[in-house]
Amino acid sequence: MNNYQSPKRRNSGVDTTLFLVLVIIIAIIANIFIFSGLRSEHTPKDNADLRTETEKVEKDPDPSQSGISNAPSVIIPENYKSVTVDSGEIHFGELVLINGEYPHVADGVHNVTRYETPVDVYANKNKNYAVKDMSIDLNPVVIENLNAMFTDYVAFSGAADIYINAAYRSHEDQKAIYDQKGSDIAALPGYSEHHSGYAFDVAVHSGGKYSAISDTGHFTWLPENCKKYGFIRRYPEGKTDITGITFEPWHYRFVGVPHSYYIMENSLTLEEYVKLLKSYTLMGEHLAISAGDKTYEIYYVPAGQGTTEIFVPTDKAYTISGNNVDGFVITVDNTATPTAEKAENAENAA
Repeated sequence: MNNYQSPKRRNSGVDTTLFLVLVIIIAIIANIFIFSGLRSEHTPKDNADLRTETEKVEKDPDPSQSGISNAPSVIIPENYKSVTVDSGEIHFGELVLINGEYPHVADGVHNVTRYETPVDVYANKNKNYAVKDMSIDLNPVVIENLNAMFTDYVAFSGAADIYINAAYRSHEDQKAIYDQKGSDIAALPGYSEHHSGYAFDVAVHSGGKYSAISDTGHFTWLPENCKKYGFIRRYPEGKTDITGITFEPWHYRFVGVPHSYYIMENSLTLEEYVKLLKSYTLMGEHLAISAGDKTYEIYYVPAGQGTTEIFVPTDKAYTISGNNVDGFVITVDNTATPTAEKAENAENAA
């Protein structure tokens, strides 16, 4: 047999072998590129990659996010401290609003001020006014200021002719009046501000006769000067659409100085004043009030869930009152420093 192969046939075998080798090499290279691409898309970065990007963010942070994690939730003003108050205390204090929308709350547990326990007026009053009988009760702070007011009233008028014929009422007392007089005259039980112990009605007694008080003669002294003693006319003329009560020249309410000054000087109702105070906040503008020779600043704090954190000054006297709606009113006396008694009262309120 002849084993001779021509050069042309040998070259053809070599070419085929080289071609197969090239195809295999190309396939290997293609697989490497494809696998690398898939890994970069679907495989998480290793620790080195993550560390590199973290370092880059720390060196070049987003200005809008800078410092957010370390910023305090509340900025405490200088010379202020935090006190915690049970949020149920919004129903107590000299500025509680009680009307047809916001009822009086009497749970026997909360009491933002030590003054809110009605006592017998007859046993604590002075000689400059009279009371209907020994059933007339008011909070002690009210009686204290009534004594001062009627002393000055008698000095002006020369007549001790005012008497108090209605004051504190329990819910049961109000129900009896409501059942007797009806809704046109009496408020629903629980919705009369007489429940607070801060409200009272006055009348005139002279020559053994009793009559309604009017805005005539020396009686005008009362609405003109009641603000000095912390009192306001609760249901003024022309405000029935706000209070729901017609003009009652005999009905007065204790709200305390300086609130009485602002309300009377600006012809406001308590409804309007409570609403106004909500625009004055701790970190915003405070309401500034001048009352006689003293200056005050007022701000509002909304009630929280369960408890409320309230910031109060450490170097000035202050009081806290609920508004019976949704928060607290803080009254700061800029001309007085805290006394031991006031500090104790503040702690009791907290």
